[in-house]
Amino acid sequence: MGCKIEEYSDLIFCYIGETKELHGVGFIIKKIYKNNITNFIGISERVALLQLKFECFSLSIIQAYAPTERSTDEEIENFYKGIEYAHTKTEGKAIVMGDFNAKIGCPKTNDYPVMGKYGYGVCNERGQRLLSYGYQYKLSIMNSFFKKKESRRWTRMSPNQKTYNEIDFIMTNHHKLITNVEALSKFKFSFDDRLVRETLLLRRPVKSRKTYRTPLNIPKTETEIKNYIENLQTHTENIETGCTDIQAYYNILEKGITDSLKFKNNTHPHEHNIFSKDTIQLIKRRMELIHTKNKTKDMKKELSRIYKETNRSIRKDYKNHRYEIISRNITNFRSAKKAHRVLTTHKSWIQKLEKNSAETKCRKDVINHATNFYKNLYRKQNNPANKVKITHMNKTDSIKQIEDSEVYEQIKKLKDEKSPGPDGLCNEILKIGAPILTRHFTQLFNMILQEEKVPKQWCTSDIILLFKKESPLDIGNYRPISLLAIIYKLFSSIILKRISNDIDKKQPKEQAGFRLSFSTMDRIQTLEQIIEKYREYNRSLYVAFIDYSKAFDSISHCSIWNALQSNINYK
Repeated sequence: MGCKIEEYSDLIFCYIGETKELHGVGFIIKKIYKNNITNFIGISERVALLQLKFECFSLSIIQAYAPTERSTDEEIENFYKGIEYAHTKTEGKAIVMGDFNAKIGCPKTNDYPVMGKYGYGVCNERGQRLLSYGYQYKLSIMNSFFKKKESRRWTRMSPNQKTYNEIDFIMTNHHKLITNVEALSKFKFSFDDRLVRETLLLRRPVKSRKTYRTPLNIPKTETEIKNYIENLQTHTENIETGCTDIQAYYNILEKGITDSLKFKNNTHPHEHNIFSKDTIQLIKRRMELIHTKNKTKDMKKELSRIYKETNRSIRKDYKNHRYEIISRNITNFRSAKKAHRVLTTHKSWIQKLEKNSAETKCRKDVINHATNFYKNLYRKQNNPANKVKITHMNKTDSIKQIEDSEVYEQIKKLKDEKSPGPDGLCNEILKIGAPILTRHFTQLFNMILQEEKVPKQWCTSDIILLFKKESPLDIGNYRPISLLAIIYKLFSSIILKRISNDIDKKQPKEQAGFRLSFSTMDRIQTLEQIIEKYREYNRSLYVAFIDYSKAFDSISHCSIWNALQSNINYK
């Protein structure tokens, strides 16, 4: 509940709602229009505004859900005040749509241009209020501009299935933008209201050939894994072993991996992994009965019974699905966190942030504020550093070459279900192809060690923000995570293993955190002993606990390099 923007695998869901299972409005946007979203404002449980930016124009869409006929006049006026407020926030072309619980009837001579030539039913008081609103803001009710059969025009069916009304409308101040409006008669899940579909003239976002990458799927079935291995063998066997250009070699290797995944075959049919066969059969039978004309008394009773059984069966399937996921992960991995990650179907957007005692709500302002914050944080500071005498090792070329066994060992240690970097490659892809990729990675890493150069792909990363605690409006309460290229992380893990022993030897004995075989429990025990002694001798004791803000993010890189150069091989 609340006002949120959630990103799923193929869509963006923006919504506002405070009364559970009663009120609420929102938008479902295709993922391809993700970058066109500039703002979402939840005004109330009945009114929301979505703003989109395209190449040639801006589009503002107001979603509305009017009170029912039993509501008071005050509730109706508050509803229209909410829409009027939304109008003050619109930019460019505007669309107002939703369930207005109003009947506008057939057009009269003085109703143009608010209404077109076509209508349905008889206008009521709420319909007259809607027409007045259209006149006020010069909006055209597009349902009345397209000729449809009466069976394709009504949007609401009464509980007794005898009365039909048109109460859902789409209005705009630019009627040439909409080419069609129709009510959908067939839908997999049945409601009293029918869906209303409008067709817009929008140019599909063009995908950049330079930056766009096809999403890479992890091979899961035996057939997919076999095809991936065969394709990988084909794409990598022609890589020249004598190639000395690091960038060219890396590009060929990366392209070989991605192309091997693009051509894998999805031979297994898609099956719903939540709904049981019984539930699917109930849904099918329900649809058959709904679309059966002239139902008998027995059919109506059966339909009423199937409605209840279907709802119970769907809830039961979702409950069993959650139980199975939680039980499997706790039993096999002893991890409730992993179960939560599997059950999480979306990620939430940061909707607004505080900046100079004000709130940034526009997507562009939120991104700029976060970018400037971390630019200032990571900018090189002229802080005085402690001058410590460091013994540097002489530069030498005598360094042990990386071996296939080292690379293969680190590949197998990569953790599953980690987010990929800008290249789209994930750990599972490397682990499956390890027998083929190991020798190519070994050659690449040795070239990098010898020439002291890295591919340009390793210099970029995708940064995501994870909320930690306290106020979500404070950018300081987010943890930045850099998603790096997985091949770079593999190379780093090999280097880390080589130098970790030398680094550990130089650590002071007081340092217990972030060290293998060390634990802060030893330091806690030491502190407890000190406290106990001071209590025994009735002495005062003062203990200071310090929580540094952005401690790791604010460490000087120069200090890190100076520390690493102490008795660590130059390369």
